[in-house]
Amino acid sequence: MNLIKKMAFSETEIQNLIAALHRKYSVFELSQDILLKASQIRDFHNFFFWDSIVAASALDCDANYLISEGIQNGFLLENNLKIINPFAKRRDPPSETSTNDPSPTTYNLQLTTYNLQLKI
Repeated sequence: MNLIKKMAFSETEIQNLIAALHRKYSVFELSQDILLKASQIRDFHNFFFWDSIVAASALDCDANYLISEGIQNGFLLENNLKIINPFAKRRDPPSETSTNDPSPTTYNLQLTTYNLQLKI
């Protein structure tokens, strides 16, 4: 939708882009297990459709972190996958003497913006 509405791509351009991405990168295919897991996540956590597929795929790949603006920052899915929203308002990290958080954790993330340019 974004390529059509925001970038004014034609269907032919979208099809060429899909083919180029598949030639250049390993593309992760959705399996029945991932789709069923996504359905369970959607049912239990009220995630949106696409967010649940991305989260289920990340769990399937044994990822520890998922960067997403659509899921609550800091959310821990299945005690394994921590959601990080790079656009969430930062809060000051707890001080070393703070007792409010018994196990403060600091995450140092370097987020870089990439400009993807494919020659089709």
